[in-house]
Amino acid sequence: MNNRGYIYILANGSMPNLIKIGKTTRSSAKRVEELSSHTGVPTRFILVYEQFFEDCSVAEDYLHTTLSKYRHEKNREFFRVSASKVVHIILKMSGRIDAFDAAEADEIFVNDSELKEIESYGNTLCKNALSYRLGLFIPQDKEKAIDLYRQAAEQGSLEGYKQLIYFADLLNIGNEPQDTINLYKEAALLGYSKAYEKLGMLYAYGDGVPKNRKKAFDYYKEGGKRGNYYCWLKMATTLFYEDTSNYSRCIKLFFKHRKIEMNKTILDDEYLFSLYCIQYIEYCLRKKLIPIKDGVQQMKLIKKSMVEYLKKELKGKQEEYFNLQDIYYKKTLQWVRENL
Repeated sequence: MNNRGYIYILANGSMPNLIKIGKTTRSSAKRVEELSSHTGVPTRFILVYEQFFEDCSVAEDYLHTTLSKYRHEKNREFFRVSASKVVHIILKMSGRIDAFDAAEADEIFVNDSELKEIESYGNTLCKNALSYRLGLFIPQDKEKAIDLYRQAAEQGSLEGYKQLIYFADLLNIGNEPQDTINLYKEAALLGYSKAYEKLGMLYAYGDGVPKNRKKAFDYYKEGGKRGNYYCWLKMATTLFYEDTSNYSRCIKLFFKHRKIEMNKTILDDEYLFSLYCIQYIEYCLRKKLIPIKDGVQQMKLIKKSMVEYLKKELKGKQEEYFNLQDIYYKKTLQWVRENL
């Protein structure tokens, strides 16, 4: 008997702190429609996460047994536990089938309007955390802020995950590398594009995980598709010394999407951006390529930063003692002054 199907996690705004964990051999979206159509349910269910299994009945039994202490009532599929904790368990289960097409993969992410419906408590925690973080009308306490952000994330708050990732970068709050990896994966499941970039970097450099370029590129590509144009740049950086055609494709995607998708969630650091642009111009000079138009237009806005950096690198050096890098810095500086 073919028992392939989905394990799904549902949330409902009228049932705070409860999630429904069930199975279906059909589409999870159809199951959501069925459950939401019942007149006894005040508000619609929201599909938070789904995972395809070789045997969804076995998977459901395992999950329900593992989470039995969180079960709201013995004869109901409702659990008083955070969705992130359940997802963490699912990701370790055997029998998962990850061959989704793009359309199916997109369906597992909660859209912004739905997420707001189930995040009211999480958002309140984030506001309180911000007060502790900045010391607004209360003594500043970053540890308390981190704890509140963690609680918010456990409630499924995307903002909670964003802030935990921010603190993880600055303070290294994860006790083990796996803690940080799990944090990024859970944030990615909620659609946070920056988390895909972080995961890509971990696998690209083997930081806390086995080095795996394919996984790195898969995360970079997904992050790029979700609006984080720096993912295309990170892919290009990985290919800088070995693959001219794909490096050029990635750089083209970076400048193209940076122009189209400039948004508040991806903060451009002008200094860092100028370094990447200098690297790109140097690459074009070495390979005798013409820089792409979108890139040149964006570089014009940071010409001053590029010139200052190159002048600083060449300051005090006599030309007869230039190494190869210095020679290309000089050529790049000349190009910037003449073309931007």
